[in-house]
Amino acid sequence: IVIEMECSEEDENDTLPKGLFWRKSEDESVDYFGAEYKFIRPLHGNDVVESVDQLVEHMHFMNAKVKNVDAGFHLHLNFGNQTPDDAINFIDAVSGLYPILLQHVSKERHNNQYCARYRTKITGTDTKFKPSQYIKHCWPGIDSSRLFMWDRYYWIHPYNMAGHKKTVEIRLHHSTKKRDKILTWVELWSQLADSFQQNKFTEINSQ
Repeated sequence: IVIEMECSEEDENDTLPKGLFWRKSEDESVDYFGAEYKFIRPLHGNDVVESVDQLVEHMHFMNAKVKNVDAGFHLHLNFGNQTPDDAINFIDAVSGLYPILLQHVSKERHNNQYCARYRTKITGTDTKFKPSQYIKHCWPGIDSSRLFMWDRYYWIHPYNMAGHKKTVEIRLHHSTKKRDKILTWVELWSQLADSFQQNKFTEINSQ
């Protein structure tokens, strides 16, 4: 997985201690001193827990603010060994969980333009989202006719992430400094992805 965590900070000159799993970059979409923390590399297993512990500790130390309508917690699932159709089929499969997932995120993320619900039909009169502008962010080989009006700010979409490539990005969750919330969201999506790959998704969906 890859995690991006947006926040605003008291100190814009902060530098991360050596040895962290994270790198920090400026984020102009977040008020005050906007910062975005990203995994330096894809992680799995115990590395995820250790890296989240380090991130939460550092955000508390910096008095980072996460109560911002534009601040999100973005989770990328590694689909590097999957086909473009696998990514689209996974997104189609989990789209039915959208109303349930909304119950676990801040109300500020409901109807938010930065984690919008994607449309399933392209209409000639709808020009808010332009697939042609999104294709450059998408995986090589994905049929543009299946993009459904996707935009890079939709709540879930295939994303060709620099340095990691071929991920499915989930943008629905609000930014948070709470360790348990982060790890619960990671565990949920890891299990959904694993179950989908093992052809057990019907069972998960029914539960």
